[in-house]
Amino acid sequence: MTLAPSKLATRWLFFGVILMSIALGGALLTAFDSWLRGYSFVWWLLLSVMFVFAISTNCMALLKR
Repeated sequence: MTLAPSKLATRWLFFGVILMSIALGGALLTAFDSWLRGYSFVWWLLLSVMFVFAISTNCMALLKR
């Protein structure tokens, strides 16, 4: 039998997912704005991919609990 994590830890993990989702939206908007202005947007897209990976791993951890 595994130990269940505390509700406080789960709550902070959920709060972190919300904050990372907001940051992902900002990164995607900045990448789109850079693309429309003709600047380099590759770094913003790489940052967005990292945010997607972090959000998905944290969501999977939340769903397994």
